[in-house]
Amino acid sequence: MTGNRTAPEDRTAPEDRTAPHAASAAGPATAPAAGPAAEASASEPAPEPTVPDGGPARPPRRTRAVARWVSALLVLAVSAAATAYAVTVPERTELPGLKTPHDGRWAYPALKLPALPSGSPPPHAEDNPTGRHHADLRDLLVPLPRKAVEDDAAPVRDGWVRAEDYAALWTGEKGVRVRLAEEGLRHIAGRAWSMPDGTRVQVFLLQFPTAATAAVYRTESAPRLPASADSVVDDAATLDEEGRPEGVYVVSRSEEKPKKGGTALRYAYISSGDTLGVVMFTAERDGAGAGEVPDTAYRQTVALQARMLG
Repeated sequence: MTGNRTAPEDRTAPEDRTAPHAASAAGPATAPAAGPAAEASASEPAPEPTVPDGGPARPPRRTRAVARWVSALLVLAVSAAATAYAVTVPERTELPGLKTPHDGRWAYPALKLPALPSGSPPPHAEDNPTGRHHADLRDLLVPLPRKAVEDDAAPVRDGWVRAEDYAALWTGEKGVRVRLAEEGLRHIAGRAWSMPDGTRVQVFLLQFPTAATAAVYRTESAPRLPASADSVVDDAATLDEEGRPEGVYVVSRSEEKPKKGGTALRYAYISSGDTLGVVMFTAERDGAGAGEVPDTAYRQTVALQARMLG
């Protein structure tokens, strides 16, 4: 993020408590007085027009050329309008490459990065060696998609999450709390919601003193196994290199063998400067084993959160 920004209102973390145009007027023209010659011409009948022996006179060549160009332009305009109508009106199933009415993406609002305090550099600027995110951490959370319902059961209060509540999401809760304290965790911002299909999403942003301490925590101390899963495996690349902001790194994992009647789980760590993002998706599975984390929506959400942190 670059450019000058206006400082937002103070939101403290729990522990940091035309020009007018001139008009021209013209008077009426005076008609010349009618003389005797004018009266005489009015009384005499007008001579019959002469027509050459070849039929009606043809318009000049230049006039015909202009007419042809005008006709061509009209045809192009009508054709373009018809094409635009054909692209915007049909259902998605009628367009090449879109064979299903819904491609799996959620309807997120346009991303809007918060303004930085005056004189504060973005996290990956050369004059920001600690990789500090100076914006309010809660403003860096991915926004809610359309049809989302905020999860009141999630351990989020006014956009903040206590370290002990976050640690409870992972296997080895006590050890998670100890390691967070050892790396100097400053605070955690969070957001959680559910979708009509039953998918539940939790997003957390953990801020550390510097990019170095955040990196140490991610590589050496960050928990790998959520409390609700028996085992997880690393995913293939979750975010295309072209779509990943510079300086942002993503690691994604999925539950290896979700149980029938249990919960399917998938999560990603997003590392950016002094902040570590966590995007966690869960989906209930029925007795037959149906019910999976929606792949497209998961990748989309991880990519959008990465952009918010970049």
